[in-house]
Amino acid sequence: GIAERARIVKSPRELAYMREAARITDLGATVALAQCTEGHSENDVAAAAYDAMVRAGSEWMARDPIVTAGDRAGLPHSSFMRRRLAHGDSVLIEIGGTFHRYYAPLMRSAVIGTPAPAVARMAEVCLEALQVAIAAVRPGTTSAEVDSACRRVVKRAGLWENYRKRTGYSVGIGFSSWVEGTIASLKEDDATMLRPGMCFHIPVAMRIYGEAGIGFSHTVHVTESGAECLTHHTPALEIR
Repeated sequence: GIAERARIVKSPRELAYMREAARITDLGATVALAQCTEGHSENDVAAAAYDAMVRAGSEWMARDPIVTAGDRAGLPHSSFMRRRLAHGDSVLIEIGGTFHRYYAPLMRSAVIGTPAPAVARMAEVCLEALQVAIAAVRPGTTSAEVDSACRRVVKRAGLWENYRKRTGYSVGIGFSSWVEGTIASLKEDDATMLRPGMCFHIPVAMRIYGEAGIGFSHTVHVTESGAECLTHHTPALEIR
């Protein structure tokens, strides 16, 4: 537990590395979303994101770009598998460039053509819940309180069964993964108190299982007075 206690609060140098990782990740998201067009494959989107991030300065990434579309987007933790994007598909993208092994992950979503009403509704609620969760991040707040703020939005919308997850987890240095969930998580009944220098990935995602998936996130830094988004790519449902 000694290393974990040291890792949970980032030093100024670590935050500088994470800001650079965020810059790389933002570029990857922009390029990946531009590739979300009918006829392109999940592999095309993943390859574009990977290429952009590596050219922007990313090192080897512990986790390949996650790109999953249509019915496969409704399967948690699935990724690219040659599927061609078709009209009506939702596309869920989760990526993380790395700088000196530090990460600042990002999740974004697109729809090919007109989104189905249920998908548009999930996107609307995800975006609201993400905003509320980030607003709840501040020193002295517990992990459980941030999680509660997020899940209240989801439950009020009647979409808990499409969500059913924690709100976020600590991120920083990573080798086999960018997730520091064993160090700290934004989840129910977690009494961890937030302190300046902590960093969390907040991925708010929903699925109609086996049909569609939508999600948005930011990597945030706990400041002296609230939260700073290290990633800057604007969260919005991209209509392609």
